[in-house]
Amino acid sequence: KKGIDEMEKQALSLQPVFDGQTILVTGATRGLGYAFSEALIESGGHVIGTGRSDTALNRVSKMLGQDFEGYAVDFTDSASSDRFLKWVETQDIAALVNNAGINKIDEIRQMKRVDWGDLLQVNLTLPALLCQAVARGMAQRRYGRIVNVSSIFGIVSRSKRNAYAASKSGLLGLTRTLALDLAEYNILVNAVCPGFVDTELTRSILSPQ
Repeated sequence: KKGIDEMEKQALSLQPVFDGQTILVTGATRGLGYAFSEALIESGGHVIGTGRSDTALNRVSKMLGQDFEGYAVDFTDSASSDRFLKWVETQDIAALVNNAGINKIDEIRQMKRVDWGDLLQVNLTLPALLCQAVARGMAQRRYGRIVNVSSIFGIVSRSKRNAYAASKSGLLGLTRTLALDLAEYNILVNAVCPGFVDTELTRSILSPQ
């Protein structure tokens, strides 16, 4: 029994599969992004994590250590996003986790155009542009891993989630096409569709609305 327990522990333990490779995680300062960053560092990666606040990024850096590197960027701001995309193209990124996302609850008759634009920008357009930015280097090196964090609302929906559901459904379509386009370069592209996870974002939108 003792021998079996030891084998189970070894099988379940995270292996250093990334061996110092650089992984980009967007929205890394809290929730799923923080959890992804922590797990990837434990598996041997060096994580570049984005967030909107230097304060939050510094806090995460202290918690996760020297293998976490923060980059402050506002994905709703075109100038900030463009600077970040140009910088990403200069980096040797082995894996990308497109996790950053925002939500806004509105019935279609009350939905504001600016909210629709912001959701599509953060949840779909920027992930697509980041995939483009990292795929160029990945194709040259003939190795890459991309994970797009969609949502259960990319498959089913709930009232007043018009822009959010549209953006997450679009992310699934993007993932399927990228997987076909990039397979020949040994770039694996997948999406995950989490349901409700107890994060700040989820708590902010879970209501009787």
